[in-house]
Amino acid sequence: MLYRDDQTIGAYQSEAAENLRALASRLRVVEAGVESSDADMRIKNQKELDDLNWRLKEIETKLGELVTSDENEWEARRLEIDTEINQLGHDIENAITLVGG
Repeated sequence: MLYRDDQTIGAYQSEAAENLRALASRLRVVEAGVESSDADMRIKNQKELDDLNWRLKEIETKLGELVTSDENEWEARRLEIDTEINQLGHDIENAITLVGG
């Protein structure tokens, strides 16, 4: 368990933000694949792309809200964010495979 203080929160936010930037970069590969696909596939894949973008924004919001968490919430929120980052990364890689990126 990490102790919650300003330095710990700042370090965690920096690391998580870097992970989110990397995921955003990978998401651009999905976007390029969707844009280059034929019309039927573009429509089919756009919903998944929208979902991935929405999830990325939700994680960014949760990361920003972490500062206001108390000692009891800190660990649970941090673990939730870590889990969501890992799952989003997995889903983005699957999307890249599907769109041929």
